[in-house]
Amino acid sequence: MEKRFSYGENMAHRLTRLHIIFLTIVFFLVFGVCQKLYKQWSSTRNMRLTVQQQETPVVQMDSFGEIQESVDTERLKKLQQKAKQQIAVTGEKIKLKKKYGFDVSSAVVMLKNAKNAYDLSDFENALEYARTSSNIADTLSSEKVATPSVNSAKIYVVKRGDTLWDISKKHYKKGAKWYDVWKANKQIVPDFDRIYRGQKITIPGSYQQNQS
Repeated sequence: MEKRFSYGENMAHRLTRLHIIFLTIVFFLVFGVCQKLYKQWSSTRNMRLTVQQQETPVVQMDSFGEIQESVDTERLKKLQQKAKQQIAVTGEKIKLKKKYGFDVSSAVVMLKNAKNAYDLSDFENALEYARTSSNIADTLSSEKVATPSVNSAKIYVVKRGDTLWDISKKHYKKGAKWYDVWKANKQIVPDFDRIYRGQKITIPGSYQQNQS
């Protein structure tokens, strides 16, 4: 019985050693696999970070481009509005000049250039042409001066809050005739947008043309 027991103990020791060796081999195999997987994961992660860093400036540039495009669009709209208003105002001024016998041919040509540029969406040049046309029309006042006839003219005392548009609308039923009133009072009202309470201005009726 003692020999069998000793033999069994020897077998147990041998099996234990085999188990230890087997577990050691398995451990190193698993460790190697885990290490390999970790390296692959780390490499993939680094590549993703690199790609993100490279793409970030592109995103920023795209955002800057969108902002710049928005600013340009807003500026273009404002320029379009200014050009449209200037063309309209200049057109009315030329009509009045023509009505009083001025030679407006040069101003008309420049205004046509402004309208053509506007139709081509060249609002910057359209605005410049319209302003030039307006300046040309203004210089015509040195050639002929429109003065109200004494018999039909009226004197009006400016009240608080009055504008030339309001005064024209009150006397002519048309606010657009403010230019007539301003031209008749240009010596005392150099700036049509500034009149003061208590000023006495002439409200013209019919006009007589005088050569200067």
